[in-house]
Amino acid sequence: GFAYQRGLYGFGIGIAVLDSGIYPHPDFNSPDNRIRVFRDFVNYRETPYDDNGHGSAVAGLVAGNGLMSCGECKGSAPRANIIALKAMNEKGEGSAFHILEAMQWVHSHRAEYNIKVACMSFGTDSLGENDPLVYGAEALWRSGITVVASAGNSGPQPGTVTSPGICPEIITVGAVGYDGEKTYVPEFSSRGKPDAPVKPELAAFGVDACC
Repeated sequence: GFAYQRGLYGFGIGIAVLDSGIYPHPDFNSPDNRIRVFRDFVNYRETPYDDNGHGSAVAGLVAGNGLMSCGECKGSAPRANIIALKAMNEKGEGSAFHILEAMQWVHSHRAEYNIKVACMSFGTDSLGENDPLVYGAEALWRSGITVVASAGNSGPQPGTVTSPGICPEIITVGAVGYDGEKTYVPEFSSRGKPDAPVKPELAAFGVDACC
């Protein structure tokens, strides 16, 4: 891809994945272990695990090195270090309290682990101007971290982008699919408001996709 051609593989960069945890897959821990940190804000276990699977899938898209597919299926930053923060339970659900705990941990340890990116592939209904997840995402952004969040799965109506994706300062990503002839936006992917700042800013394959 574009980054690979320029030798950009994420070496030495920490990417925080706030999700359902991470499975210690060879694409993350071979030939060297890049799961630099695992923190469990739900069950307080110390060994990396993922009882839902979503977090491991996201981590693979972000930083898998493609070892088990002979390099065919690599993430965007295959040499980056993974900071796996479990804030979602086995159902893929998480409380604002656990998510904010994870955000605070990222903010406090950003220098120690050279965290440059925080990935939050989840969304919840916005609480308006006083939304705590928006405040948390903005605080991470103000600390110098690039924050990326999903648009949400509440489409197709306009104005359905979820929190923290509605935060103006962060990068919000919607979904696209490919039907064999053209790309399309699936109905579930949340949409922004026509009279508001553009959200989502980007779209990436989220359905009908393969390596």
